[in-house]
Amino acid sequence: MINRVAQHLSCGMHYGGNNPEAPEGHTHSDHEFMFCLDGEIDQLVDGNWNTQSKGELYFFPAGVSHNSYSRNHQHSESIVLNTGPLLLEKDEIAYQAIFNDIIQVSKPNQLIPLSNSGRNEVRKVLLNLLKEVKNKRTGHYLSLQNHLRNLLLAIMRNLDGLQSSKDLQPTPEDHIQEVLTFLKYNYDQNIDIELILDFCPLSRSHFQALFKKFTKNSFGDTLINIRLEHAQALLKQTNRSALAIALQVGFSSQSHFNHMFKKRIGMNPGQFRRK
Repeated sequence: MINRVAQHLSCGMHYGGNNPEAPEGHTHSDHEFMFCLDGEIDQLVDGNWNTQSKGELYFFPAGVSHNSYSRNHQHSESIVLNTGPLLLEKDEIAYQAIFNDIIQVSKPNQLIPLSNSGRNEVRKVLLNLLKEVKNKRTGHYLSLQNHLRNLLLAIMRNLDGLQSSKDLQPTPEDHIQEVLTFLKYNYDQNIDIELILDFCPLSRSHFQALFKKFTKNSFGDTLINIRLEHAQALLKQTNRSALAIALQVGFSSQSHFNHMFKKRIGMNPGQFRRK
């Protein structure tokens, strides 16, 4: 549930939503941005689940089905911006090329890639916009339009910076971050180190050492932890069987799922669901 503070901007706490057992998306006639200020949010986009983390900016183009749920019904906070009320008819044409670029870079998960500085700038712009919404001072509407322009400018300059940085030699940390991003969106697939080394230009021993150095966990433990995190959310938010959840999050069998769940969480899936 989102606490609306204005027609075109909202900021509030998410405590879940419709039952993900039978998820229902909704669409808008205008483009929408959603920035996660705190916590994690499960995003349902065109029937696929993704996890939005703190500092990430999602973009939902007009007509794209989506919905948002708070992980395990825990506190999360986000700013949601619907661009429609802020655009005049002439603006829509001028901004269409920018929105088309954002649509392309945010595919397939609707996540806009941002550097750390880009995230900070977007956060600053949106918080200033929210402040303007609440205060409604003289020139309120013009100020909101300027904030929208500043948001688009921050996004596009950040994307230009990321494009330029592609020509730079990636650091070891860049390689590990790329792997972590891959795991975040592909944890439910059949993944092993050999698959990772197909796109990560490191030797097996070098990769394992760097991964442990940067994450404090082994590759295998990290993958299991990610899968168990999603399994906990599904146990609380759906009525699916433990077997169905085990297979959905990437475990090859229910017995392996039960063993790792009990080992890491301290109880079996059924006990966790009932508590």
